[in-house]
Amino acid sequence: MSKLISEGSNFVVIGAWNPAIIQPAWLKKQFQNLIPDKVIVKGTAGLVSLLNFDLEKIILDPNGGRLLFIPKIVDEETLKYITELSNGIYDRLKHTPISAAGCNFSFALEENENFSLDEIDKDDQIVGLYAFLKGNQLVSKSVRHSFSTEDHTININYDYRGKNKVLRINYDYQAPLNPMQKAADALINNFMHAKDLSANLIRSK
Repeated sequence: MSKLISEGSNFVVIGAWNPAIIQPAWLKKQFQNLIPDKVIVKGTAGLVSLLNFDLEKIILDPNGGRLLFIPKIVDEETLKYITELSNGIYDRLKHTPISAAGCNFSFALEENENFSLDEIDKDDQIVGLYAFLKGNQLVSKSVRHSFSTEDHTININYDYRGKNKVLRINYDYQAPLNPMQKAADALINNFMHAKDLSANLIRSK
């Protein structure tokens, strides 16, 4: 059975975030019930110091024009925590320009599994298309399908790297439809939807 990849599953908000504001002291002051007493600060030194914060349930990374919530365990309890914290940050920093938000979930296939897509997008047909590249082997490929809904886009990515296959599902919310709040409120439902999608798009050999 395919495995949900925690490090490849996250909630991200693209915007003009100010890392000088989103700091442990500010988080603790604003969200006393959500932020642990001890916040572990991690980061890299260089021309620009990039800091992220270990909040026990998640890692919060406010760098590079994005606010990234990385769950340590992807379950409903943790996703509910992300929704509550995200909506709280939005409520207190409404002046921050936000262009997009996304819910991301990744599933690694087991050795005995394939994508249902493999029945349509066959490797031998792709190799035949590039027959003029004599002596070369197909070692990786990526296929993306995107579907539009009323308020967001669902991007389904099939990644092939040798024998490794990963299904990545992204729920993309764009401005001006208040993407941060919409995506946060839909996070748990999108997680359940992604699990249903993976069950339909991954099959045993």
